[in-house]
Amino acid sequence: MKNKLLTIGAIVVSILLIVAVIILKQQSSEEDASGLKISQNVSIVDGTQIIDIDVRSGYYAPRLTYANKDLPTKLRMNSVDSYGCERAFRIPSLNISSELPPDGLTEFELGTPTKSILGTCSMGMYTFLIKFI
Repeated sequence: MKNKLLTIGAIVVSILLIVAVIILKQQSSEEDASGLKISQNVSIVDGTQIIDIDVRSGYYAPRLTYANKDLPTKLRMNSVDSYGCERAFRIPSLNISSELPPDGLTEFELGTPTKSILGTCSMGMYTFLIKFI
C-alpha cells in the first residue's frame, strides 16, 4: 500500500513538472517574422523594437528577455507600486542611471544593441538581462 502511494505521488509530481516546463517554454518566446525567437515582452513598432520590463517592489520582470540585435531599441520600464531600491535603476554598460517613479512608464533609448544588456537596481540586488540574438 505504501509503495503504491509513493508511485502515484511520483507520477503526479512528474506530470506537474512536465506541464510547468511546457507552459514556461510557451511563455518565454515566440518567433518573429524572420524566424528568430524573441520574448513575448518584445514588440516591433514602425521599425523600432520595444522591450517592456515590469518594475515591482522587489523585482523586475521578466528577468530574461530575448530580443533582435541590430534593430533600434527602446526600453519601457513600467513601475507599479514600486517603493524599494528597484526604483534606482541602472544600465552600467550604457551609462544609464535613473530614479523610476513608484507608478508610471519610463522610456530609455538603447540605440542599436548587438550584445547583452544587464539592468540592475543601484544595490545590484534586482536584475534583468536582455540577450540580443
